[in-house]
Amino acid sequence: MSRTRPRTIAAVVAGLAWLGTTAAYGVEPTAPVGQLELGGQPLSGDGRGSTDRNSPTQLQPGLWRDTLGGTNGSEDIHYFEYHRAIADSTVHLGVIGSSADPDGDGIGISAVAGPEETDCGSDTDSAPFGTAQGPFGAAVEVGPSEPDTRDGACLTADSLRIQVDRGSSSSETELPVAIKVVEEAPVPVDAVADLPQPAEELRYDVPADPAPSDVEAGETFDDAPLLEPGADGLRFGLEVPEGDVRLVRLPVTWGQQVVAAAEIPAMDEATLETVSFVTPTVDLRLVEPDRNTLTTYAEGESSSGSYGADPQQLSVGTSPLRYLNRFDDTSPTLPGHYWVVVTVEPLAQDADRDPLDVPVTLTVAVTGEPAGAPDYQPSILGQGGAAAPDAYAAERPFLVGDDQFAAVASGSPASANGSDDDSWWGPRRYAGLGLGAVSLALCALGGWRLARR
Repeated sequence: MSRTRPRTIAAVVAGLAWLGTTAAYGVEPTAPVGQLELGGQPLSGDGRGSTDRNSPTQLQPGLWRDTLGGTNGSEDIHYFEYHRAIADSTVHLGVIGSSADPDGDGIGISAVAGPEETDCGSDTDSAPFGTAQGPFGAAVEVGPSEPDTRDGACLTADSLRIQVDRGSSSSETELPVAIKVVEEAPVPVDAVADLPQPAEELRYDVPADPAPSDVEAGETFDDAPLLEPGADGLRFGLEVPEGDVRLVRLPVTWGQQVVAAAEIPAMDEATLETVSFVTPTVDLRLVEPDRNTLTTYAEGESSSGSYGADPQQLSVGTSPLRYLNRFDDTSPTLPGHYWVVVTVEPLAQDADRDPLDVPVTLTVAVTGEPAGAPDYQPSILGQGGAAAPDAYAAERPFLVGDDQFAAVASGSPASANGSDDDSWWGPRRYAGLGLGAVSLALCALGGWRLARR
């Protein structure tokens, strides 16, 4: 008995250890150290987009993760295809990345329509200087070319060919990316004429007396807390270690705009001497629901600065969200969750000190009353004579997953109502929970055997 008991206890301990391992299996893979976890579901097959232009990976609405190879090989361009589900729809395509290359990086996305490969737009973005591990993204919209037209190959084509690449970058490191696909139902031509016009210039006001708040900012897109600051705004402090990223998200609808400001105090003299006057850069930016990133700021303002000898005041903001913005090359274009992101430059590898915690006081606000929402078609047709998706309603015009419509462009394939939070429940989660249940059963059996002996 003295030999059997330790063996049984060891079995129970092993079962508990396996439970910890299998519970972790249900968690999405983390990004490499120093890079931002972008979220998204895995692509089919081996989890990577096709490098064969003639055999593109098929995409569905939702958020998908991928990895582009370095520009020194053949894996830096991936090809995709999307088949429209709704006649006369606008397809929103976005891509976002986070780089491990301190020397800079880039990303690009483009789309062509139909067998003639009509050019339907392209966009590129570069990693922020010094803070490449922060988000950088680009987006295109494939739909009507003008508010009052409903023709052209980009609107009528059954399928779109999509290319995601490294933009103008020459980085040889791999680049994790997330690809966002949302299909938006059409707005009748006669319902467009009375919609508000895009703003002539970017104007925003940082709230003068925001409410102080205790906010625990997230470290990934998925765990960023959802705040509702209103026009008066919220103000809270952050401690961001060098090389880290902090995020919060805000719900935004038609007629509203986002404002964010970051105050960085001056570094005290003792600390300034330890950094040898090489001070870390701080970057402030916004991410739209389609994963396009914005560093738009008012005249006289800036979206980046440094934690150093002088205090810094950063700000970013958007114009009011209006349907006609998309025809004027103005952002933003989609209602949904907007992320406010603070990124701090990593400590140099050859530095002989510990990373600093950079103090940042962040103010966020969503200003403007909800107004100017477009009236979507009360019923839709499927593309190319196919049956229309059953779940459509005019108040839920955004196709965000397989026959899953939402009132806003946020959402993922695992989400039934457009809420990012619901994407926690995916196949990997169920697999992890299943393995966890088996582990618990084994632990219970081991405990029963121990008690019996």
